[in-house]
Amino acid sequence: MLDPGGRWAAFAHDRTVEVHTVDDRHRLAALTTSPATRLAFSPDGQTLAVAAFTGGAAVVELWDPAAGTLTATAGDLGHTARITSLLYDQRAALIASGDANGRVVLLDARTRRRIATTGPTGAPIQALAFSPDGGWLATGDSRGMIRLHPIRR
Repeated sequence: MLDPGGRWAAFAHDRTVEVHTVDDRHRLAALTTSPATRLAFSPDGQTLAVAAFTGGAAVVELWDPAAGTLTATAGDLGHTARITSLLYDQRAALIASGDANGRVVLLDARTRRRIATTGPTGAPIQALAFSPDGGWLATGDSRGMIRLHPIRR
């Protein structure tokens, strides 16, 4: 996963998420987490969202990738399966997550509170996309079903 500015690359393995500089491949940080299932950089690259699943519940951890510090954790998401898709909106105001059961959760990135939930549909969510105006969230699942969800703030 590359940050939007192309400065950093992040990848997960086991219980570690590594962040490296792209230009010289220097490791900036090794973040210790629960088993990570998905990663997403904020649009400015200053925050790395890490989806993890442990103990039957999913969480989204927010990390400062340069400092290697955990800044916040969003729990009580309503996911009962591992998160299979994770995405920030263009303004870094929202984080969308989709899971293996077809449930989609929308979080307020600042407060880390759940503001909307859909599903479950029974098919893993494989793709998420926000409309350019931020008014819609598109989801795609493993059966090829695409759904559009209005975003109400």
